[in-house]
Amino acid sequence: MRWLPITVMAAMLLLYAVAQALSRVAVLQPPPGYVWRGPLTEHRLPLAQARAKCASMGARADSCSWKLRGRCYIVIPTNGPVRDLNQYRRHEMAHCANWEH
Repeated sequence: MRWLPITVMAAMLLLYAVAQALSRVAVLQPPPGYVWRGPLTEHRLPLAQARAKCASMGARADSCSWKLRGRCYIVIPTNGPVRDLNQYRRHEMAHCANWEH
């Protein structure tokens, strides 16, 4: 029993470190110039559904995009590791503007 307080403190420190690391997660942003200006359809889905939809489009990712008949389609997770949906949006729209990474 005397190790219990130390174990609890270690667990709390680990959780704090994980939370700090997750708060720094970001989406890779494209260079300037890759801006999609055409028609856009945006699907906001829970993370699991976004991953499934992206997988069905051939992308193993939290968010994805594709072009069809001059329209850009993007899938963005509503509860993904990155809270700022604009980061996902900018990244995926840049793919529609022919950005590759």
